[in-house]
Amino acid sequence: DEQAHTGKPVAGTFHSFEKTLFGKPLFIGAGGLFGQSDLSSTNSKDTDVWAATLAVKYKITQNIALQAEGYSGANIAAFRGGSPTGVDHNKSVRARGGYVQLTLDPTAKLQFNAGAGIDDVYTDSVSTGTSAVWDYNYAYFVNAKYQIAKNLTWGLEYQQFETEYANQNSGDVQRIQSSLLYNF
Repeated sequence: DEQAHTGKPVAGTFHSFEKTLFGKPLFIGAGGLFGQSDLSSTNSKDTDVWAATLAVKYKITQNIALQAEGYSGANIAAFRGGSPTGVDHNKSVRARGGYVQLTLDPTAKLQFNAGAGIDDVYTDSVSTGTSAVWDYNYAYFVNAKYQIAKNLTWGLEYQQFETEYANQNSGDVQRIQSSLLYNF
């Protein structure tokens, strides 16, 4: 474990509050984390792990909500932020990104969502030939969820990803997936 070798914990926090704006619920949250990771068992250099996040959700009408979340950080691959590679040439890979999502609840049992997100690596040091380092990754999605019973929900989602890698051809993929959720 890269972090365990440093002998220092990664500390994180997230705080939120809810208010009313124009008579509708507004959620705002902010957080961050900081720590260090060890590059390897043969190299004693530690690199910083840090991130800052901001999340907002606003209920526009009774049936429509808008939410967004953004982040900026370094060496946050372990937290699924930025590139899957957190360190390149002994430097933390810096990234920023986020998503925006629109939700429509036409009935109590049916929900539709549409959104887009980005992970943008903006480190000058990204020059390794590894296929795990990308310059950016865009994601687009639409989905529907239907509550079959009190604790059972079925979902169907379409996703499209566009990835530009640092040192190889870009990659695009489209995916359709289904889910069956049992809540207890």
